Amino acid sequence: LVLDTEDGIWRYYNSLKPRQGTADKYLKDAAEMRDYVDSYIMKCKTAESSSTQDQPTELIVVSESPQQKPGSLDCGIIVCYIMEKISRQQPIEKKFGINNVR
Repeated sequence: LVLDTEDGIWRYYNSLKPRQGTADKYLKDAAEMRDYVDSYIMKCKTAESSSTQDQPTELIVVSESPQQKPGSLDCGIIVCYIMEKISRQQPIEKKFGINNVR
């Protein structure tokens, strides 16, 4: 879950997408985390008497998220890969392999 402060939206990356036709059981957790953080930001802005008008609330599911193989423990590596790409303002490749972490 990434808060994009420039675009004012939340982006949800899931490296272990559910099968087609099934619900993403982690999307609800992402929405709850977004709501919690948004609430905290709103409280801080209210305490500082800042405008809360531009509060990001939209949650976008990134459909082209890098995927780990079922049963693998690569999720932490993928999180670090996504963080690196975002911080360097580089595109995030959907295909994920050993070359992405070198």
